[in-house]
Amino acid sequence: MAPMAIILTLSACRELYEDYKRKKDDDKLNNRIYYVWRKTDENSYNWVEIKSEDLQVGDFVGIQNNQFFPADLVLVDSSDKDGSCYIETANLDGETNLKMRMPKNELKDFYVSSSNFLNSCSYSSSTSFHQIQINSEKAHKSCFQVEKPDADLYNFQGNVLIPSQISGNTNQPNSNHHILSKNSSLASNLNNQIITNPDIERITLSVDQLLPRGCQLRNTKFLV
Repeated sequence: MAPMAIILTLSACRELYEDYKRKKDDDKLNNRIYYVWRKTDENSYNWVEIKSEDLQVGDFVGIQNNQFFPADLVLVDSSDKDGSCYIETANLDGETNLKMRMPKNELKDFYVSSSNFLNSCSYSSSTSFHQIQINSEKAHKSCFQVEKPDADLYNFQGNVLIPSQISGNTNQPNSNHHILSKNSSLASNLNNQIITNPDIERITLSVDQLLPRGCQLRNTKFLV
């Protein structure tokens, strides 16, 4: 009995130690600092620091070179003139070769407020995502329709729905998709219907715009 008790005790201690290590790793990830576009007072928005555990659906996140993505993100714009970026997916698939991601110009045109900085496309060493201004009003009027999570890292389908109004003929929603939005009431409404109103713009998304959680931004100064 004594050898069995020793083995069980050692096994329990090992499991406790592994649980402790996982908790430490989780705490480290959850306490990483990121900048998000948030409301700072009644009439204004700005980039503010938050912990990754405080991220919300619909947040615009500023990522700097070599930072890891705290959640599954969609690329809107980057420091490169064409808005592209490079990511490393080694944490997910073991591949160390960098993969390019390209934004949809329609997303940038819709979400990003125009400015001299963006129009000139002149990115100096002092340029950062803090100079990008998000059109918050438009952001609250749009929703993301995305497929349910699966293990396929190389395929992704989704849409950005930009409704002028929620009306028109409706069909039953596609059960393979979720509707995500910072505007919870709008998302709830859209979850119960698929909009067929021709006035509603749909911007299709693919894996080319997907920035998976745990991957790392490389060789790109910043992105949103």
